[in-house]
Amino acid sequence: MLGTAGQNLQFIQTALLTIAQSWELMLWLIFYQLLFATLIAWLLEEAAIGDDVLPVLCFLGGILGFSLLGLAAISVGIKPDPQMKIAGLVLGGIILLWKRDRFFYLLAKTPPALVLFIFFVFLLRLIYIQGLIVPSYADSLTHLQIVLDFMSPEKPPEAFFKLNMTIGNYYHFGFHAVVAWLSGITETDPVQGILILGQYLQALCVLSLYPLATLSSRYKHAAWIAMSTAAFFLPTPSHASNWGKYPALASMIGIAFVLAFLLIILNHPRPSRRFLAVLGTAVVSTFLLHSRSPVILLLLVLVYFVCLRSETLFTYFKVDIRHNENFLSAIVLLTVLLLLFLMLLMVLYIHPVVAGALFAVIAIVLFVDKTLTAVLIVFFFLVTGFLSFFLGDHLLPQRFGAALDRPYISIFLYQPVSILVGMGIAAGIKWIAENNAGIWFARASSVIVAAGIAYAILVQSHLPSPCCIFVKDDDLFAYIWMKSNIPDNSLVGIAATGEPGNLLPADGGAWIEHFTGIPTRKIDSGEDFIGAHWRLCQERVTFFYLDDLDNSFDEYNLIEAGGLHQLSVGNVRIYSLDCSFLE
Repeated sequence: MLGTAGQNLQFIQTALLTIAQSWELMLWLIFYQLLFATLIAWLLEEAAIGDDVLPVLCFLGGILGFSLLGLAAISVGIKPDPQMKIAGLVLGGIILLWKRDRFFYLLAKTPPALVLFIFFVFLLRLIYIQGLIVPSYADSLTHLQIVLDFMSPEKPPEAFFKLNMTIGNYYHFGFHAVVAWLSGITETDPVQGILILGQYLQALCVLSLYPLATLSSRYKHAAWIAMSTAAFFLPTPSHASNWGKYPALASMIGIAFVLAFLLIILNHPRPSRRFLAVLGTAVVSTFLLHSRSPVILLLLVLVYFVCLRSETLFTYFKVDIRHNENFLSAIVLLTVLLLLFLMLLMVLYIHPVVAGALFAVIAIVLFVDKTLTAVLIVFFFLVTGFLSFFLGDHLLPQRFGAALDRPYISIFLYQPVSILVGMGIAAGIKWIAENNAGIWFARASSVIVAAGIAYAILVQSHLPSPCCIFVKDDDLFAYIWMKSNIPDNSLVGIAATGEPGNLLPADGGAWIEHFTGIPTRKIDSGEDFIGAHWRLCQERVTFFYLDDLDNSFDEYNLIEAGGLHQLSVGNVRIYSLDCSFLE
């Protein structure tokens, strides 16, 4: 344990150095986010939002505004380069001087403890990128190609996905616009830009729980418990970086922003035009950050209207909603969680920690609000019973995963699970100490936050999962060898997984074209090279890239097919096939 603590403290020190080395990118990121946060604070200055929630909500909205502006600028042909710094400074300076009262309001009302907490979470997340040459997983290569295209619109595009009206080429472009803009104006390597912004979004995902939990429970201490749960104890959202799911992380912030607005409307059902304008803009920005986010947003709107029409249900259960201000908000969050749990059953996936957290919350609520528990359990068993009895796996829609896939669901679940844990623990504390709840809240939330920080430093490893690190020093050496030894007319076969037509690279071969310019061909990692020998030679796929990742090629099968060993360096091997019989 002591060794882990010393290592993590050293990593945190290196994370501070990473921030110092990327100071210009971080400075511009915060500048643009505060700029849009100031505009949002101005638009919402007459909204019925408390000072404990509004500054954080505006800051989260700032990243949505920045992504929308960056994408709009790129779509009209404005190239992100250092010359745009002056324009940004002039525009930002005018807005901040014009609305300086709102800017200083945000600075004054933001709790310093919250800033320090999120900064600490950011430092922990930065440990992930230490030692990474490129971001993890196959998705990251696509992200980089899109960012490079945005930064150099005058060059032929590298990515299959393009910013045009063709639906087949659409992707989640909001994240890439922010990276391209920041990397372009600061002349930062876009690989580094992706890595830093990805971990920054991780911290904002934790921060996004603060307004949600505060609005739902009416207690800031519940918000602190929820943030600690997501930051230190749940596998997501932190694990999303291993999959390269940065656009999904960005959309989580937009979803939390929209959900917070719906919770506000529940308590103040006559929103102003400015309020609705900000909400509508947030919905558009969230959609552009990830194309699956509208499915979640539609579910939230559905739940919202169900809550508005559920007074008969509350009366049946003898619940007076006028004297139980938390009930509507709790029903919103619980219903969202259960709808997403339904989705999890449909795609046959659930993480054990998520399931454990769900049932832990049910157990906690059972002792606090028996009526709420009854609604929860009845709904839960009706839904799961209906699915298991009437629906078989063969009846599920074939393309269901395209609308809301398993990784996206598992990432999103950190929001309702964390908030429910926070609300459940807070309700338990209130039940134990009805007459002295404030002190118990403060003590318990402080203990949970401290326990989370201690766990993060003393026990947890914040390094990336070895499963998804595709490029190491051995791979770079192999790339150099390939540039000098692969014939011009040859293709390199790289291992891939997935369905035909939608194969994803599965090891370091994914980055060969980016680093060397040598063309590659994605081949199923389970390919039988003995049976495919003639076909591969016909297609000029004569070299093959292998490493020790789980989904790389079967080396013994390749040798049995007559594969000739060409290079071994560390975990990387390169083989060729003898195709002389075609001559």
